[in-house]
Amino acid sequence: MVLIDANQTPAVDARRQKPQWVHHDELPAFSAVPGITLRVVAGERLMTAWIRMASNTMLPVHDHHHEQLGVLVEGALTLTIDGETRSLQPGHAYTIPSHLPHGGRSGAEGCLLIESFSPPRDDYLAHAEAALAASAETPR
Repeated sequence: MVLIDANQTPAVDARRQKPQWVHHDELPAFSAVPGITLRVVAGERLMTAWIRMASNTMLPVHDHHHEQLGVLVEGALTLTIDGETRSLQPGHAYTIPSHLPHGGRSGAEGCLLIESFSPPRDDYLAHAEAALAASAETPR
């Protein structure tokens, strides 16, 4: 995860030590599911993710112990939470309590979501740190 310290120098996982100032474009992008790209920033007990889904991308039904809140920013999304399906447009928001099954499919133009998780998702943090390490190894 790229974080900005007081000297404006990237740091990794200093989230429990001080405030963070980040810009979306500085966060490492990663994909946990084909067709879905994420960028995350996390505090001690909260994580926010920018999630870009390509056209007609399916997110399989799953559940996790994290509470989740999302806002659809661009595009369209058909979302199913605990068996109830809704068609979402920009400006729609939703909450998903812990352990409720949920999944969805982006529309023809794809979509951009901003989702928050509590507690932070360790799997997403691991993906972000691996993406950061890989980008540091890539010659510029």
